[in-house]
Amino acid sequence: MEKKMTEISLSPGAISKQANHIDRDWDNNQSWWNFTAYLCFTGCISFGVIGLFLSGINYFIAPGGVGSKIGTVMVFAAFPLMLFGAHALDKVSENEKTEK
Repeated sequence: MEKKMTEISLSPGAISKQANHIDRDWDNNQSWWNFTAYLCFTGCISFGVIGLFLSGINYFIAPGGVGSKIGTVMVFAAFPLMLFGAHALDKVSENEKTEK
């Protein structure tokens, strides 16, 4: 059995369609990192404030209670959120540099 090679030709329109598709993907990626940074920093601030509030209130009401432990966990959960938000901002600035 012989296999035949087929000839493939690209038209200029096919290349421009592919370039438009790549631009759309980049815009979606850029907005995704912006949204991720916003979500992480909002979560970081709210976890930190609520955690400090819970820990502070439970320190006076019921020292060593469940609320104090939940507050401590929320305060410590704010740090990874802050780091991931910083990573997202790095990705945003990296994408902006590659655009120029």
